[in-house]
Amino acid sequence: MKKIIITFSLQLCILTISGQQHKYSTKIYSVDVMGDTIVKDEHGKKIAIYSKDVFGNRVIKDGNGNVMQTISKDVFGNTVIKDGRGQKVRSIEKNVFDDTVIKDGKGQTVSTIGKDVFGNTVIKDENNQKVVSIEKNVFGDRVIKDKNGRIIRSFSKDVFGNTVMKNDKGQTVASIGKNVFGDTEIKGENGQVVKTISKDVFGNTIVKNGNGQKVISIEKDAFGSTLIKDGNGKLLKSISKDVFGNTVVKTASGSISSNPISDDAIKFDDDGNLNESSLLEFMMNNED
Repeated sequence: MKKIIITFSLQLCILTISGQQHKYSTKIYSVDVMGDTIVKDEHGKKIAIYSKDVFGNRVIKDGNGNVMQTISKDVFGNTVIKDGRGQKVRSIEKNVFDDTVIKDGKGQTVSTIGKDVFGNTVIKDENNQKVVSIEKNVFGDRVIKDKNGRIIRSFSKDVFGNTVMKNDKGQTVASIGKNVFGDTEIKGENGQVVKTISKDVFGNTIVKNGNGQKVISIEKDAFGSTLIKDGNGKLLKSISKDVFGNTVVKTASGSISSNPISDDAIKFDDDGNLNESSLLEFMMNNED
């Protein structure tokens, strides 16, 4: 069976709504005989179609079959993105220097990503002015600089092998490493633990806040479904297979906490297996 990689954007809440019953929105992902990915709601109504046309272009349609976006290659190998009317809205090209150039629908350069003579990554704006660069210093640390060459962020390893992120003043703002139990710990600027990612005795992924309270768990049930729950055990999202082999995604709906773990990409394959690095990235980009 063809492997489908699905990226779910999760709005995960730390706070659940006491006294309210959870409602769930459901999305069902299936592949038809033409090889198109069909997305339906809980009533079986099509809400999106991901397909390829006869030229091999990726086509995204709404539930009624109307083209919303087309992603194709031109004769020069550039990626061209068009809207539902067939109008070009974005292109990603290579220039003569092998830089990646992003242009708008009128062909005007929006951004350029390339390498300088030292092999550093340089990002330029529409006027070809440098806005940021990503470099390695003499210690092998990754350094991000602004247009004036001023360091705005750096990533390095300490003597214990932890990844340390520093601000423009050279002050530690976060670090990530392993504790004595082998759990992943994310610490704040003062060395305080703000997130811990571990496995319980059942092999479930558990995320705790700085107070040791569970805020997220990612589990497998007896049927092999992936369940994402909040700290109180309330189901936020489930990824499972129906009897036809379709991927079924259910998401809890309701009021959002004033202090959410904000949107980010948590990736699963179609067997519901979690990409652990995506979880780490998710947690690194969010605070309690």
